Amino acid sequence: MLLLIFSGCKESNLLQQIASDYFPIDRKCLWYYSSDGDTIEVYGGEARLIASRYAYVLYTGVREEFFYKGVQEIDRLFLTTINDGNKEDTLFLWTYYLPGHLLTGDEWNETYTVNETVFGDEICFSIHISGRIVEHSGDCYAVERTTRINFSSHQFGNEDITVESKEWYKKGVGLSKAIINDKEYNLINYSFLD
Repeated sequence: MLLLIFSGCKESNLLQQIASDYFPIDRKCLWYYSSDGDTIEVYGGEARLIASRYAYVLYTGVREEFFYKGVQEIDRLFLTTINDGNKEDTLFLWTYYLPGHLLTGDEWNETYTVNETVFGDEICFSIHISGRIVEHSGDCYAVERTTRINFSSHQFGNEDITVESKEWYKKGVGLSKAIINDKEYNLINYSFLD
């Protein structure tokens, strides 16, 4: 009985490391990052229904990124739009982004695929993600991630992209540093708007 109570206390401490504390996408916020002398503004916190889920939108200046915050995990949406003259269609894939509770050593290795016929052509859109929480220091967790995006189609071409990243998430702040394909981004300022 004592072992069960002790074990429960240990688990309780682990559950306090909730991913949304480290990636507060559900709060309206402005983050400013520096990279190679440029400042990049990221705005987040707006919720929108997309691909059957209420997702939080991050505006990165170049594009919108969508994240879903559940109890067990945070998911990321990948989409690709196919244009054929005046018509367009979009394929959506929700993928695993972070576990709901952060713990050093946690790993994931997932593949998501959608095969559809779009404008008369067979299309394959797939995402392979492998990740690992590699360290915890103070109020910061580091995550290593490899994301491979593959699109293949006879009519609309092929694309194969691999993104290697190491990301640092700080409690109550969010992404504090990232190295993405050897390009470094450092948080220089942030403010919550709610």
